[in-house]
Amino acid sequence: MFPPGTGVSVEEFKETRKTKKGAVESADIKAKFNLANDQPINHIACNQTQEYFAVATNIGFEIVQNDSSSTRLKKKSQVLNEAVALIEMMYKTNIIVLVLASQKNKVVIWDDHEKKNRTEITFNAGSEIRNIRLRKDMLVVVLEDKVFVFNFETLKLIEQVETFPNALGLCSLSTAEKPAQKTIVCLHTERGSLKVLTYVVDKSIESVVQAHESDVGALAVNAEGTLIASASTKGTIIRIFSAEEGVLLQELRRGSGKALITSIIFHPSLNMIACTSNRSSVHLFEIKKSIEKCIEGKQVGFSSETQQKNPDQENKKSKLQFMSFLTKYFNSEWSATKIKVDEKLKTVGFDVKNHRLIIMTHERVLYYVDIPETPQRYLDQAELRVFQSNYLMSGAKSAQKQEE
Repeated sequence: MFPPGTGVSVEEFKETRKTKKGAVESADIKAKFNLANDQPINHIACNQTQEYFAVATNIGFEIVQNDSSSTRLKKKSQVLNEAVALIEMMYKTNIIVLVLASQKNKVVIWDDHEKKNRTEITFNAGSEIRNIRLRKDMLVVVLEDKVFVFNFETLKLIEQVETFPNALGLCSLSTAEKPAQKTIVCLHTERGSLKVLTYVVDKSIESVVQAHESDVGALAVNAEGTLIASASTKGTIIRIFSAEEGVLLQELRRGSGKALITSIIFHPSLNMIACTSNRSSVHLFEIKKSIEKCIEGKQVGFSSETQQKNPDQENKKSKLQFMSFLTKYFNSEWSATKIKVDEKLKTVGFDVKNHRLIIMTHERVLYYVDIPETPQRYLDQAELRVFQSNYLMSGAKSAQKQEE
């Protein structure tokens, strides 16, 4: 699958319950997972189907299954005796793509079944890989001001594109096997703009989305490559765009105070996204069902979409709608559900089978949160169960609802 000598400098190198009136019990499970020697976590990545978390540590990596129905935490570890800076898992396979902390200009492709490196891609000395994205037929490598796109089976370089300075390594890749076209979203060369690359086979069509006035701070594309979500470094607003037309479809408000949004993720099948930030909370948003019509080709502007909202079905609006000079503020929709999480560094994924949101923190804590059928402004962490070192559940604690 990875023949030596192909690609760019390729060499052999060695995955609600209702309680009191007006309250929601989230049935959260707080799981403690102990990595070898309690090594610090450097990076957490949710796989393409959101069924596994890949965890990079100072001595190797961990794979944790995203199954909140199990009473035993399912995980496996691999000690490499090397610090891993970045990690990406290919769906539910044994192929893991790594960037080692000691060699940040190299992408390492690890076969966890054979317990060895298959190949590597080496970039110029001094280059630092900021991010990696993966699907079965494509590998995307993000540098400070360039994005490289490879055919994953042959490691042949398909394309490289220039971007705005991208220290955060912002890039997202559609992961659904159907439709056949693939979508990459990265930074454009101009501040606040996004570059959308749509591939049919190995040929791309490029378009630009004028997303924000300030620097882009976070972005994501849904599995089908039809919707883009992005936020600026201000962190107050998340915007949803049509990937094909670049039309603004919806504005979502995380809060009124500035924050660094650290991740945005689409639910694999529902009209929902989640976002994390450096604040002590995770936000769930509902995406308008009418957006599906926009994706099918009907362009509906942001203002008209706002006017067509059904107040019984949509998120709560800001109470400041009477202030006309704050149009952008009051037209944006507040998060449907806000979850209090004390840990600042965290990654989220959706457990589709059990209809839960999974929050994994860099402090080795897992929160399993029931997604309420009816949107709630705040979600209690009312029932916490703790995994012991042998990963068996025992005990229960309660935590009161808090506001950020």
